[in-house]
Amino acid sequence: MLLKSSLLFALALFVSCASTNNVTLNKLDPALRKQVVEHQKDSSIELISFIGKTEVPLDSTIESDMRAAGIQINSTSKNIFTGKGNYKEIIKILDKDYIESLEASKTLAPNVKD
Repeated sequence: MLLKSSLLFALALFVSCASTNNVTLNKLDPALRKQVVEHQKDSSIELISFIGKTEVPLDSTIESDMRAAGIQINSTSKNIFTGKGNYKEIIKILDKDYIESLEASKTLAPNVKD
């Protein structure tokens, strides 16, 4: 619990120091929030894969706006998309009204039967 509180505090501190006034941290699921904090702590520019949900169906304007923030969009379907970005780019899009939520991508293993 203490570690979780420390991570949340670190992310909140980073966000306030970065002058990102309207960032809504609850748009990040806990797994993605943890990755963002770890990458920020290490000043990593490594890309983080995520799944996003928008308030409205994706259109070219929204896609262009996310790409302008540095987000690489991999696939889209109505209001769901997959993307990659470093922690700074992910934080940039959190204050966008069209972003409903972002969650860490999950690697699924095939169900192989012998």
